[in-house]
Amino acid sequence: ANGNIPASGRTPLTTLDEVVANFGVSGNGKLSLTDYFEPYEYVSMDAADRDLGSGGVSLLDGGTFKGTGVGRIAVSIGKNGKAYIMNADSLGGFKQGAGGTDNILQTIIASGAVFGGSGSYPLEGGYVYFTPIGFPTVCYKFGLDGAGKPTFTLYGQTKTIGAGRVGIGIPTITTYKGQAGTGILWVTDPDKGLQ
Repeated sequence: ANGNIPASGRTPLTTLDEVVANFGVSGNGKLSLTDYFEPYEYVSMDAADRDLGSGGVSLLDGGTFKGTGVGRIAVSIGKNGKAYIMNADSLGGFKQGAGGTDNILQTIIASGAVFGGSGSYPLEGGYVYFTPIGFPTVCYKFGLDGAGKPTFTLYGQTKTIGAGRVGIGIPTITTYKGQAGTGILWVTDPDKGLQ
């Protein structure tokens, strides 16, 4: 719909296909697009049924997950097995990165499709989790590069393998009264139940 022409996330499109979108609400209740991110390869993703967003979008805790010029971080992962780490206040538009690629903070390549979304834990430096179908739940640790830009690095994975089919839930982390060091990772699995 955008004619494959690079566009700012602040330039509204006539249709929104394979996007993460931010909408504003006017005083009279009217919705309007204020920003969006559309992967540079959205046409091939759509054609191959590798949709963005089958795992939804997560907004991470702004008290932990932030960096130079980035006050809020959003994560979207889906059937294409890519986790898109975005500046939630400037999502990235379409083909705004180097060489016509994505203008986002980071892309993490997962082992497979994710339908359950990502979970996060803001204590002890911050972590994000997701479970590709048929693979372990992975954990990425939050950090900052030398310029203060947010970045995530693989920290570990579970010993258990998730179901090889759709139905794995969103990784959820609980703590005892918000105390560091008490985090427990929970994942619902259609074959094994609550893990």
